[in-house]
Amino acid sequence: MLTETIFTFSCISHTIQAEQQLLKAGLHVQVMHLPPSMRSGCWICLRLPPPQTSDALASLQKSGIKPQEIYTRKEENGQSVFTIRSEDGNG
Repeated sequence: MLTETIFTFSCISHTIQAEQQLLKAGLHVQVMHLPPSMRSGCWICLRLPPPQTSDALASLQKSGIKPQEIYTRKEENGQSVFTIRSEDGNG
């Protein structure tokens, strides 16, 4: 079962700044279109492996960038299921 963490941001510039910061921190992050079932932030978001969520949040906090929402995406029976996470990144 595929699982990943999704970060949304209030605007595209924050998303790009966050991507640059996370890449600089050596984290594996990808930009993707916001899935149609999600209505949070701008039309793009970031995804990364769940084990990197805490490091990503710490890196973003140090640079003053705050995600609008944090989701966990799981692939179940061929469907993406999104669950919003608490602000500190813990389920």
